[in-house]
Order: sequence, then C-alpha cells, then structure tokens
Amino acid sequence: MGDGNHPLQVGKDYANNRWSIKGILGSGTFGHIYAVRDNVNHTDRAMKVMSHGNVNLRNGIAAETAAFKRINEKRGNRRVSAPLITSEEAFEMMTSNGARHTVFIMNEYGPSVFDVLSINRGVPFPPEHTVEIAKQMLEAIQYLHGVCFIAHLDVKPENVLFESNEFITVNVNSPEYGNVKVRRMASSRIRLIDFNSSCTDCSDAMEGEAVTMHYRAPELVLNLPFSKSVDVFAVGAMLFELWVGCSIFELPGWEECSYAQFLVLGVPPQAMLKLAHERCARPENGPHVPRLVVKGTLTDEEGEEFYQLRWPTLDQMERENGSNGTFPLRHYFQPLSDDYNHRVYKTVESLMSIDPSRRPSASQSLHLPLFNAAPTAPNSRPRSDGWPIAPIHISAPVKKGRKRKAA
Repeated sequence: MGDGNHPLQVGKDYANNRWSIKGILGSGTFGHIYAVRDNVNHTDRAMKVMSHGNVNLRNGIAAETAAFKRINEKRGNRRVSAPLITSEEAFEMMTSNGARHTVFIMNEYGPSVFDVLSINRGVPFPPEHTVEIAKQMLEAIQYLHGVCFIAHLDVKPENVLFESNEFITVNVNSPEYGNVKVRRMASSRIRLIDFNSSCTDCSDAMEGEAVTMHYRAPELVLNLPFSKSVDVFAVGAMLFELWVGCSIFELPGWEECSYAQFLVLGVPPQAMLKLAHERCARPENGPHVPRLVVKGTLTDEEGEEFYQLRWPTLDQMERENGSNGTFPLRHYFQPLSDDYNHRVYKTVESLMSIDPSRRPSASQSLHLPLFNAAPTAPNSRPRSDGWPIAPIHISAPVKKGRKRKAA
C-alpha cells in the first residue's frame, strides 16, 4: 500500500514488474494519476488507478471504461483527430492490502489549465491561447456528442491538460496585477480528460451530481431534465475564466453560486421556473429547488400563475457577507466597442444561454465569428509585453475558489 491515500508507492514496480512508479501527477475524487515507466516497451506513460471502494467509484470506473471503449471503436485504426485523451490498455490489480483497483494506461501530458491559472495567480491567458483552447474544447465536445454519442458532464479547467510541459516565463505589467511573472505555455494544444461522470443517456444521470458547481448549467441548478448541451455551457464558463482570470461564479456555497448565475446571466424563462417548482413538490426529484423557486403573488395578463426566484435569500446573503462583486455578463467585457471584447462576449453569451433550447450545439458553436475570424488585438489598453490586457473586472483575480480540489 502506498503512503497516505495513494495506493501505489513511488519507486516500486507493479503488475509483474512491468510498471515502475516514477512520481505522482495528481489525485481526484475518482482516482490517482502516476508517472510510470513501461519496462517492456521502454516508454514513459501515465497510469490512472481507480479504486473499487464504493458504488460511486465503481460507477466512475464503468463510465470511464465505456467511454474509452467507445472512443477507440469509433476511431478504428485512425488517430482521433479531436483533442481527447485515450487509453490503449486497461487491467485490474490488487494492492498489498487486498484492495481491488482498475488501471488505465495513457500518454503523459503537461499541466492542467487549472494548474496554470493557479500558478499565474489568476492572470488571464493571452487572447490567442484563450480562443484556441476554447475552440479545441468545442472540437472535443463535438466529437464526443456527434461521433461517440457521449456527454462528458464534467468539463472544467482541472480536466483539460496541455499536451506539452514546455513553457516560458514572462513579465506582465498591468493596473490589475502590477509587475508579476507568469507562465506562458509554449503550445496551446490541449486534451480533454476524465470520463468518470460521462454517459450516453442523460436521462440516466443524476441531475444534482452532474457537472462541477462553478460550471453547472441553469437546468442543472434548477434540477430539471438536461441534455448534452450542458457541456457547451461549461465550455462557455471556461472561456470566461480564461479571458477574465477567475471563475464566473466563484462563490463558496451551492446556493450563492446559483444566485450568482442568475445575476450574471439573467432570470430563467417562466417555463423553466414553473417546471422547477412543480418538480420540487416531488421529494424524489431533489431537495435544492424549493430554496430557489417560489410561486409569485401576482399573475400575468392572461391570469397564469407567476413563478420567481427567492431573491430575498440573496439580499440576506449580501447583507451578511457584503457585495459579492457579481454583475451582468456584459460588465466583464468592457469596452464592448472593442471588436475583440465584443466577439468574446457574444460567444460566451451564446454558449452560456440560460435557456437550453437557445444554446448552440458544439458543432454550431464552432461556426461563431470568434472561431472563424483572424484575431485582432484590442485597441483599448495594450499590455507592456505586447499582448492585450484582459477587461476590467470587479472581483479580485485571486479567490478562495482557485484552491478548490480537483473532483
């Protein structure tokens, strides 16, 4: 058994001495990632070790196994053109204490987008990298949705790896951050990883458990039925984060994040609120909705009942905790007269449409102007090192949420 919560020990060999553990790459809810040496083929790889400890972990293993199998089947003998991680080998093994684990062998890649944002203390990515990463994310989602018929259901910066470890360090001077050294990756090529939460039928997924809180679409927040388009919403939230430097809904609790979403994106349509209120009356549909949606005291012009969010709870939260620095979406992309800011804003607005029926698919999103026009630098406030500065935002670039653990 490894040290602490790690099932394997660095420096030891496993699986009939084929795999030597060189180091620990990361850990999450569903498993541990190790840098390993293949002593048979003499190559360096990455090993994901997932425990069978409880039903949730076993469900995660089943989802990951099914996703890798489907991706490999669809690609046949051809290389996967989409930026997805793949696994060519999987097996089960027992650790010294008798615990059962499933192991996936895959290529070793660089740091996650989350890691780089954390190292840079919230300084935004360069615009050209931001757009390229978002475009690749949509290409990965397009392939999963359209070719593999898989919904990822956990798109977030922690689950996006850079292909290379290579980087340069540059000085950035700006009114927001002062004079700081930041890491710039040599290449913006990425890979989408972690299929522990994925599924082929969203009706089988648990609404309250799908997607990490800061990237959760409104239909998930309201505990409504959802589709694969929640992945597109999460890409929009990531695009915002790369451009601004902090999560769009970076607040500590579930309820605060939910209200912040509606402050930024607007109030959901009456049809969504009505369905959320009706579903909350059935206990089997989850405990969260009653705190968010109530039946109003007024009716509309046709006498239909009016549903609304429980904004007084938000007022109380702000009185107790002070202003949370949350504003309508367009506030974060000023000046909108700048062509670059405007294109990013309209893309985020489209991908994060609060009404899922108006949200574009991944394939449709790739035809948005931001991904098909040559980038032009904003002309408002150039950085001292030559690449454009991020738009002004009220929230501090360094937030407690940046330290959240990978899930």
